[in-house]
Amino acid sequence: MASIFAPDPDEEEAHRLSLARLPAFVLHGSRENVDASRAAALVEESLSQLSQDIANLAAAATVAVSHEDSNGGEGALAARMTCRRVQLSNKSLSEEAAIVVAKALLQLGQDVEHADISDIIAGKHEVEALKVLEIVATSLAAQPLGTINLSDNALGEKGINACRALLSQQPRLHSLFLNNNGLSAAATQAIVSHLTYRTPTCLQVLHFHNNMSGDEGAEALASLLPHCPRLEDLRFSGTRAGRKGSAAFVLVLWEATRRPGESKTEGGKEGERIRGLRKVDLADNLFGGGDGKVAQRLAEALGEQRKLESLNLRDCGLEDEGARVLLQTLSRKCRYLKRLDLSGNDLTADVGGALGRAVGRWKELTHLHLEENELGNAGAKKLGRYLSGSLKLKHLKLSQNEVKRSGAVAVVQALVGREGGGEGWGEAVGKKTRVELESNEIGEEGRTELMELVTAKGYADMLGPMEEDEEGEEEEEEEEEEEESEEEEEEEEEEEEEEEEESEEEEEEEEEEEGGVEELVKGVEKVAI
Repeated sequence: MASIFAPDPDEEEAHRLSLARLPAFVLHGSRENVDASRAAALVEESLSQLSQDIANLAAAATVAVSHEDSNGGEGALAARMTCRRVQLSNKSLSEEAAIVVAKALLQLGQDVEHADISDIIAGKHEVEALKVLEIVATSLAAQPLGTINLSDNALGEKGINACRALLSQQPRLHSLFLNNNGLSAAATQAIVSHLTYRTPTCLQVLHFHNNMSGDEGAEALASLLPHCPRLEDLRFSGTRAGRKGSAAFVLVLWEATRRPGESKTEGGKEGERIRGLRKVDLADNLFGGGDGKVAQRLAEALGEQRKLESLNLRDCGLEDEGARVLLQTLSRKCRYLKRLDLSGNDLTADVGGALGRAVGRWKELTHLHLEENELGNAGAKKLGRYLSGSLKLKHLKLSQNEVKRSGAVAVVQALVGREGGGEGWGEAVGKKTRVELESNEIGEEGRTELMELVTAKGYADMLGPMEEDEEGEEEEEEEEEEEESEEEEEEEEEEEEEEEEESEEEEEEEEEEEGGVEELVKGVEKVAI
């Protein structure tokens, strides 16, 4: 099952507070069916609260101006004294209720930037649902929207077309959420058609999760990528795309990251490429197996995202070879990675060395999810060798990995033995670290040893539950022989990686020099003109 990391609490709270400060038209209360009468009451309540919020802002502006000589501060506050956000989510509107709400929306001025219209047609028959969507979308179409959330509506192609006025008239749109909409390939193609009326788009956030678009839908959505050079947050997961659609999606993503002349895809203006991705969720696709080209291209495309912080590749069929290619590339190029999910990819001990070395390089890593693989005892030990340097790692998932007692001890021992985090590190990270080892082969004695390890260090809450754990037989002699052989192989791989790094650094320097020359030429041309 596809998953996504829980949002970073600090980032999520900052975002929530920034939105909460904006004057908003909100239909308050819990999830409910809304008729015209109830809609009128909700609208009255919302407009009353909006007026109060604007009055409070006006008062704050007066105080601010009286305390400052003002260099634009008054204008900035004044610009905020209109409705900036609309939230209709969780209210299933009848057609009559939608008309009541739409009339209110048309009175809000022309400054609404955020529209949350998720889950507004639950339980409605198709004809009425389409009318509700069209009425609400039309009433918001003239607003300068930056964010649109249409999630949790059974849209389909007809629903998307009912929202045409909303989707095709937003030149400032930077964030679009289309999760859990049951979107078919045809619906996905309609979305792309509406969004690309003007290119390149301004999209920075695109979430397309838990739909049923299949291979053709993956190909359709992929065609949008070259027109989104500013993309920072991409979620394409749980879409039922098979190997064909997954490969097509990766190919277009790969081409959209290439330098001019390196691919056949043209993304908007000449020279614009996708190079600023920070969050990527591609869970539940198929990128592994075959001749390895899909995994290789995915690695190359993601390797160009030097600001990448969060990557979810859960249930992507990577297997050892695909994972190794990704780990080697990303550990060299994406040094600021904080969250990585490689759960459910049939990973074995053979990729443990590459995984450990990558983790050792990611000094910002806080979350590492590896559950439902087959890393085994040897894989856990390889990983454990590098965890002592992971000073920011707070959450490690190793459930269902055939790990035995000694492997689990190696992992936990490395984490409790971390040092060098500076003053306050133990309280900020050490005591908040969580290790999940459920459904392995650790046994009762192993669990006791683990508890003694974490308790002695003062990290009693570090271990997650291990109720479904069974005891497995240790094969220490064989493992030691394997480890010696693998250590030699790892040393050779490290040398190869160092050589590749040097080569890549030279290429980057050349690219920077080329970029500088191009800018100089452009400057000369401007002067000449």
